[in-house]
Amino acid sequence: MANQLEDWNDELSQILVPDSVILMIYLVVGVLGNSIVIYIHTVRLQSNREERFFIPVLAVVDLISCVVSTAFSFSINMLPVKYNNDSACKIMFFLNMTCSLMAALMLVVIAMHRHRKICKPFSKQLNMFWKKIAIVCIAGVSLVISWPCFLFYGSKEVYKEESLTIGYRCTNVRGPWSTVQPLVFKAAVMLLVAFILVSLVVFYVLIGIVVFRQMRFHKKQGIAYGASDDRSQNTKSPNSNSGDSSYVTEVPDKNSAPKIDTQKSSEADISSPIDNNAKSLNMVSDSDQKSSSNIGHNQRRSTTCKSALTIDHTTRNTGPSMTPGVRLSLIFMLITLVFIVCYVPKVGLMIYESRNENFWIELPPSELSGFRFLYTAFIINNIVNPIIYGFLDRRFRDEVYGLCPCVKK
Repeated sequence: MANQLEDWNDELSQILVPDSVILMIYLVVGVLGNSIVIYIHTVRLQSNREERFFIPVLAVVDLISCVVSTAFSFSINMLPVKYNNDSACKIMFFLNMTCSLMAALMLVVIAMHRHRKICKPFSKQLNMFWKKIAIVCIAGVSLVISWPCFLFYGSKEVYKEESLTIGYRCTNVRGPWSTVQPLVFKAAVMLLVAFILVSLVVFYVLIGIVVFRQMRFHKKQGIAYGASDDRSQNTKSPNSNSGDSSYVTEVPDKNSAPKIDTQKSSEADISSPIDNNAKSLNMVSDSDQKSSSNIGHNQRRSTTCKSALTIDHTTRNTGPSMTPGVRLSLIFMLITLVFIVCYVPKVGLMIYESRNENFWIELPPSELSGFRFLYTAFIINNIVNPIIYGFLDRRFRDEVYGLCPCVKK
C-alpha cells in the first residue's frame, strides 16, 4: 500500500512539474519586485508619501501573500495525495485566504480614495489617520472572514479505485456537520468577492469617465492653442522684416549694440526660453545705454513683446500633460483589471470543487496541470504591480535605474 501510494503521488507530482516551475518564477519575481517597491516608496520617494501611502502597504500585503500562496501551492503540487498534516493544511488555507482578502479589500479602499481625489476633489479627503484606520479595519475583516477555514478545510482521505489506494489531500472537508455549513461559508465568501469586483468596476468606471472628459478637454485646448499660434504667425507687422530670427535687430548706428547671432539665439530659445528672454532683456538694456533713446525704446518694446510671444508659444506647444493624480489613477485601474482577470478563474473553480469533492482526483492527467495553473493564477495579481509601476510611473522607473547603474534607460 505504501509503495502504491508513493507511485500515485509521484505520478501526479510529475504531471504538475510545469505548474511548480511557474510557481517558483512567481516567488522570485514577487519577492524581488515587491521588495523594490517597498524600499523605493519608503526610503527614496518620501516627498509625496501621503499621496502614495497605499502603494508600499499594498506591496507588503502582496509580498506576504505571494510567499504564502506559492509555498502552499507548491507543497500541494509536491504532495497531491500525501498531504496528511491536517494542522498545516488548515493554517495555510487560513493565511492564504486572509492575505488574498486583504489585498482585495485594499484595492477597494484605494479605488474609493482615487474616486474622491478625481471625481470629488473639493470634498473631504482621507487623511493619514483615516488611512491607517482603514488598514486596521481591512486586517480585522479579513481575519474574521477567514477563521472558518480552520473548520472547513483540512487533510482528507482520497481513494484510487483501480489499485484500492488511500491517500490524503489538503482540500475542503465536511466535518461532523452537514454539507450546508461549508456551502454557506463559501457562499458568503463568493458574495464578498462579487461585492469587491462590482465596487472596483463602479469606482473606476466613474473615474474613467472623468479622466476621459479631462483628456478630451485638454486636447481641444491644445488644438485651439495651435490655431491661435498659426494666426499670430500669419499676421506679422509690416515693419518687422527680420524680427522672427532674433530678439534684437541690427541698428545702423555706430553707437548701437553689436549684432546678435540669430542661430544661437534661436537655439537658446528652444533650450530655455525663460532664461534666454531674461538675457535678451539685459542685452537690450545694455544697448539702450549706448544708442539713442528712440531706438532703445523701440528695441525694448519689440524685445518684450517677442519674449512674451516666445514664452506663450513654448508653453502652448508643450501642451497640458497628464497630471500625477490622473496617472496614479490609471495605474490603479490597470492593477484592478489584472486583479479581476486573475481571480475570476479561481472563484469559478472554488464553486465547482464545492459541488464535486473529488474534482481534482477525477481530472484526467492531461487536464490536471492546466486547471492547477488557472487555480493558482491569482498569484499573478501579487507580482504584477511592480511591473505596472515600472511602465507607467516615471519617478519609480528612474529610482529603479538609480539602483541598477548597469541598466541603461
